[in-house]
Amino acid sequence: MKIESVIRIHLKPQFEHKKIKDILKRDIVRFHDDLLDILSIGSVKKVHTVLSAVFNYAIKLEYLKLNVAREVGNVDIKENKQVQFWTIEEFKQFVQVIKEPMFQTFFMVLFYGGLRKGEALALTWKDINFESNTINIDKTVYHGRVTSPKNESSIRKIKMPQHTMNLLGELKLMNKNKPDYVVFGEFYDHIAHTTVDRYFFYYIKEAEVKRIRIHDLRHSHASYLINQGNDIQIVSKRLGHANTSTTYDIYAHLYPNKEDEAIAKMEDDFKPAQVVNMSDFK
Repeated sequence: MKIESVIRIHLKPQFEHKKIKDILKRDIVRFHDDLLDILSIGSVKKVHTVLSAVFNYAIKLEYLKLNVAREVGNVDIKENKQVQFWTIEEFKQFVQVIKEPMFQTFFMVLFYGGLRKGEALALTWKDINFESNTINIDKTVYHGRVTSPKNESSIRKIKMPQHTMNLLGELKLMNKNKPDYVVFGEFYDHIAHTTVDRYFFYYIKEAEVKRIRIHDLRHSHASYLINQGNDIQIVSKRLGHANTSTTYDIYAHLYPNKEDEAIAKMEDDFKPAQVVNMSDFK
């Protein structure tokens, strides 16, 4: 990824309406979330490195005193501390305060489907199959435009629980719809990223649950599946990862340690009465 391409494709569209001195830490965090919707972790790191270099250059020329990109730090989802998530109990506490059907349905889709925010915003009604209870994911929203997903594996079809499909059905009945109308928005216009973020953090405050990022709902979905004992291949497929190693790199710490279970099975090979007491050798 060339520096010129990073600036032209990612940095300029994101920050062209802000003076560099007005860019805040929360803007960087939101930028990371948007990038994670469409790029691999490695590519997001490269974009952040270029952004940090821009801030360093501004400091060198005395336009700034602080590099907010460096203060926030680069993304490193492999580190356990970077993977925050809600338990099902925390998510229920959150979703119960939401009165607006569109936002309630939106966050249910994120939690129970593991979709990226951009993928959910890009959904149209033709992507929702009420007969098979599936959602087709083949596009995403980035910088306000619908584009292809981050890689081929991101194109997927996932099954959804009935309660979430019921919410989608009710939402469809409440609004005028055609197959190519967006699910979350009006006609062809999806909800703005910033609007989703604003409501998300408002509901967090109302529900009095710990603060996480919207992208962490995706981690919450993975955690939910893992705690239910689902195979890593199922988790990987639903998240749209290119391979299971990517999934394991991110969520390995959530998988239970099987060593104790293995040793317990070894103990069953010989019953206590058949085992020689080690004190006999002393």
